[in-house]
Amino acid sequence: MRIDAKARAKNLTRRTAVVTGGGSGIGTMIASAYVQNGVKVYIASRKEEQLKKVCRAQAHSSPVLHSHQSDVSTPNKGVREIE
Repeated sequence: MRIDAKARAKNLTRRTAVVTGGGSGIGTMIASAYVQNGVKVYIASRKEEQLKKVCRAQAHSSPVLHSHQSDVSTPNKGVREIE
């Protein structure tokens, strides 16, 4: 059974995602796609200035996009900081 894109998007509303590396590149693109589909997104990166830049670019969706400066190279540290 195949599920179309609109049906998948509906399943994402009221969900929360944590995207590490969300300050640039693929992480930013993933976060943006989630935001466009109604997901509440927390982006994490070691570089606070990059996080601010991404949030400014996504200002229209600010209620669902949040940033958190974090180094997630230590297992579970970044997620615990967000919680």
